[in-house]
Amino acid sequence: MRRRGLYALGLAAAVAAVVLGSGHLRSATPTVKPTGWFAARVTYDPNPPVALRHVEVRIRLVARGRPVRARRLRVELFMTDMSMPLTRVAVRRTGRGVYRGRTVFVMGGPWAARIQVWTRTRRGTVEVPVTVAP
Repeated sequence: MRRRGLYALGLAAAVAAVVLGSGHLRSATPTVKPTGWFAARVTYDPNPPVALRHVEVRIRLVARGRPVRARRLRVELFMTDMSMPLTRVAVRRTGRGVYRGRTVFVMGGPWAARIQVWTRTRRGTVEVPVTVAP
């Protein structure tokens, strides 16, 4: 009888953690991260991204309300709390200030996208956090 009560208590705690959100699935909204001269809006499909599945990454670059046309753009994904190798994402321009690519996150948890932008006259880097579902 006592074992059943402990099991029910543990199950209730697990359900409450899922319902209230444990922080691991809270990246359902796009993230906009401003830096010195530009802002990057990063969205994922599916959202939130899921580990070991193909994920489309969409990046919109804006400076002073106008699209940024990058001469060169580098996107690297890395885990923020573990020492894992970087994952480079090959992106292509699909619109004014919009770039897309596909990737696979190797595991769930806290990640960040490091976006490096080069234009004719400027260079900048921004890191945008994302939480990947297991």
